[in-house]
Amino acid sequence: MGTGELMRRRAAGLVRGVWLPVLAAGLLAGCGGYGAQATAGVPAGTQAQATGVAAASSGQLPATAAARAADEPVKITGVAQITFPLFESYLVEPFVLLEDEAGFVSRNFEFEMPPENQVVGPLRKTSDGQYHYTLHLPQQPVGTLVDANHSGTPQVMVFAVAVQANLIGDPFLDRSEFRGWSTSWSSARIDSENKDEIIGGALLVWAPDAAQEFPSGFGADGLLFTSDDPVAPVPAGYTVIDLELQPFRFYKEANPQLTLYEGDVAVKDYSAMSYTEAFDAMIKKVRVEYPFTDAKAVDWDAIYASLAPRVVAAQTNADPLGFYLAIRDLTWAIPDGHLGASGDDGGLFMAEAGSGVGLGLTQLDDGRVIASFVTARSAAARAGILRGAEIIEYAGKPVAAAAAAVIPWSSPFSTQHSRSLQQFRYLTRGALGSNVAVVWRNQGATEPQAAVLVLGEERESFNALSFYAGMERGVAPVTYRVISGADLPAGGVPFKSAQTGALMDARQTGLGYIKISDLSDDLNLTVRLFARAVQFFTDEEVPGIIFDMRQNGGGSPMGSGLAAYFTKTEVELSRSYYYSERTGKFETYGPPSTIEPDDSLYYPGRLVVLVGPACASACEDVAWVLRQLPQTSVLGQYPSSGMYGEVGRGQYLLPAGISMQIPTGMDRDMQGEIVIEGTGVVPDLKVPVDMVSVLSETDAVLAGALDALTLLPRLWRAVDASAMLLTQTFPESGESGGARILLPGAAPISISSGKLGSAWWQQLADAQASAVLRAGESQAVAVRLQDSADQVLWAYGWCAPDEATLAANWQQIAVRFNLEGLEVSAANLATEQHAVADGICRATFAALGDFPGGAHQLSVEVNFAEPIRAGQRIHAAGLRTYTHNVNAPQGSNN
Repeated sequence: MGTGELMRRRAAGLVRGVWLPVLAAGLLAGCGGYGAQATAGVPAGTQAQATGVAAASSGQLPATAAARAADEPVKITGVAQITFPLFESYLVEPFVLLEDEAGFVSRNFEFEMPPENQVVGPLRKTSDGQYHYTLHLPQQPVGTLVDANHSGTPQVMVFAVAVQANLIGDPFLDRSEFRGWSTSWSSARIDSENKDEIIGGALLVWAPDAAQEFPSGFGADGLLFTSDDPVAPVPAGYTVIDLELQPFRFYKEANPQLTLYEGDVAVKDYSAMSYTEAFDAMIKKVRVEYPFTDAKAVDWDAIYASLAPRVVAAQTNADPLGFYLAIRDLTWAIPDGHLGASGDDGGLFMAEAGSGVGLGLTQLDDGRVIASFVTARSAAARAGILRGAEIIEYAGKPVAAAAAAVIPWSSPFSTQHSRSLQQFRYLTRGALGSNVAVVWRNQGATEPQAAVLVLGEERESFNALSFYAGMERGVAPVTYRVISGADLPAGGVPFKSAQTGALMDARQTGLGYIKISDLSDDLNLTVRLFARAVQFFTDEEVPGIIFDMRQNGGGSPMGSGLAAYFTKTEVELSRSYYYSERTGKFETYGPPSTIEPDDSLYYPGRLVVLVGPACASACEDVAWVLRQLPQTSVLGQYPSSGMYGEVGRGQYLLPAGISMQIPTGMDRDMQGEIVIEGTGVVPDLKVPVDMVSVLSETDAVLAGALDALTLLPRLWRAVDASAMLLTQTFPESGESGGARILLPGAAPISISSGKLGSAWWQQLADAQASAVLRAGESQAVAVRLQDSADQVLWAYGWCAPDEATLAANWQQIAVRFNLEGLEVSAANLATEQHAVADGICRATFAALGDFPGGAHQLSVEVNFAEPIRAGQRIHAAGLRTYTHNVNAPQGSNN
């Protein structure tokens, strides 16, 4: 796999393009993207006319001269400008490529270089810390003849020298690795804010004879290879074109020296400036390039007004710590986990958070806060606080209020759940020797206890609540194993073996488990290990795979590539947006990012992805992309981190040895919604955070995944559930796998006609009229499915005489769907409304299918926040619970 797409996508952001990993926005930036062909804006006649080696007329290149002139280029050497900090971690096998620029000439983001046309050379880091390369030129080149002078006939070949890397398969680049043209580490300078146009640097042109022409300037439109370009004769053979001079300089040298420009992923180095100069320059740039200013309501003027005086004071007083704290507080002022600054904090962290009382605190789903960890022989242990104790007050305040006032040193955060978890972690930290009052109640006790605790040199409780607690170091980035069938709670839906024809279930095959712990390690190794795991599980016919992404800090967003093994059709995912100085807006161009099916490997089973707040950035890309496939469910106690801005272009070096990063790009899905940032990848099924799961030594989330694959029916995506309702895609009567609609307190409605329209909504209205429980009541209905493949629409609805009343009522109703004790995410529920005879109804519903044989409990908890009037009846505030006990027959879906 090449660097082509790799660097386009960076830490949290896929950029347009193949799936190639990328923790750096467009590092190797191979192309402008993937997907549909893009040639817009290029005059007719400039499209590359032939691939491979072909002359315009006969299909054969003219014979080359018997002997080369002394100045004929034979070897290109030079230096690649590389400052990207993770270059060596990502790209363990880099090289330089003689890159055919026919893609750029025609602005074809889908242009591919066949392997037989790829000429490569070594790239090595020398003792001077620079990356030097050597590229020998073939006497007769292989490439694409293009029409560079708009004569209507392709005449010359155009090349650049660019860095690529072997990331997958053999050393040569295929369609999944490189398309279009490179935008980083290329001899051509690229304008990333103007559709990756070439604006300078150097190109190499090859002409079959001396009768050809090549542009000698950019023309009035400032674009290369357009109809207004002036042209000049180009000699036979290779010619270097220096685009930095106007008109362009055409020259030949036996060994030209060409610089490979890093492009937009180069670190912005302001370290030689004064504090005020660096701060002002950085603020001027980031305030327009930061993509979430509106989404996060960032007030740049207020931030500058609060911090600029501190920066001035730091410069006046020659105070590097003061400058560092101003930059740190800039990053803390914006709720975005991808912002960060590193530098010398002068020991402040240890002074303010280095000591503790020996308490690790966790807030349960019901709002209580418990001591989930107590350090032996700590102040908390000596006071008698036991693990599992409810912490009632801390520092004289209700414990939740005390935590909410904490500003964690691990700030900032993109999501509230990540912030809250870290607030409880830092609440019990402080200065050595300070004291704090604590009120608690141990399990089984009736009365609370109180004590004043003195903070000591204690880090065990702090480490225990780290998002990365227990993470193994030094392991391979991808590990996998089979979870034995003997360790499973059930066998799941039986299936017919493709190898033997025998009926099997998960108890015979086990389930697959893949842990992806790093996406910033050797990317070549990561891809190979993942593909090997999927191939192994395919061969073993395991019916489901669990992807454990819970502790993965990100790196290169590889989601679209890894997902290629799980689909037979192309799936469009998202588009990337960056600020353009030319338009003053955030722009996108080129085809979208897509999942393209792998030709050689397909796994047909169900998938469960495990997430949590330690799944961040590129980790979230993998989880989110897999979730776009209908066979995937996401499961966890919390969403992922929710930090997904692209940071490859937002790396800064500031005075006082400070490094800072800030996102500059964002992704939007195909409906235009911002992807992941601020929400995270939300579990479809939420594992409870309760006393049992927190204090148990077992892995509650993994146990939930095993249940999901063997005990639970399949939960469809909200978009699929909505489609079932709106497009009425139900089997006709008599087909295997019918459809049932489950309404509160009502017998199931069977759909046998393939139609679903007003009649169902009227039944919903009738069911509501007779099934509204009193506050505190519950009701259960038994349901027997005819086939394990039956589809179920599981609904709760409310009806009112008019839309205004419905909206007012609905605002007071909170609904929670629980599937076998696991909460179904609101993001996985569809909501629709429809007119009925006496008014209008609105329903929230989930879609289920593939029921394992046996009993299943589906419950809907409905809470009225305020009394609600329905006709002549007033329904009191409070909780009602509607349960359907579903019994599915044993059977096979095959």
